Amino acid sequence: MNVLDIIKMNIKSYRHVTCCMKPDDNILFFNYHENLNVDLSLAKELVANRLEFTKNEKHYLIQHISNVLDINYEAIQHLKNTDQGLKNILGLACVTSGAISAQIADMFIKHPKKFPSKIFNTEKEAIKWIHELKEYHQITQQ
Repeated sequence: MNVLDIIKMNIKSYRHVTCCMKPDDNILFFNYHENLNVDLSLAKELVANRLEFTKNEKHYLIQHISNVLDINYEAIQHLKNTDQGLKNILGLACVTSGAISAQIADMFIKHPKKFPSKIFNTEKEAIKWIHELKEYHQITQQ
């Protein structure tokens, strides 16, 4: 993503995450702040932030999880729950940069859910895949 793309976006920084989305688009960029250890309380806060920012509308999610250092069992269960952590997600692209973030992403990618998901090493690859997924959904829903 280049600077001009960022300038055109709606951006809101919460306590532990920054959300970015182009107006009239449904691709959410969810960037965690540094050195997060996610427990149930924080997981609930992050989901609330996402749903507030997206106005509780369905969306595609590109999340950068490289700054997540640890996540406990209760948080994982909350984030994997269809009516809570997975609510309104149409597709998920996880961008990772190391072994820890790849392991965390893998827990969510392999979990059965009603939408496609994939792990990427770069945001550029994630964006390309999300656009292809969006296009596929538009074609199949006509």
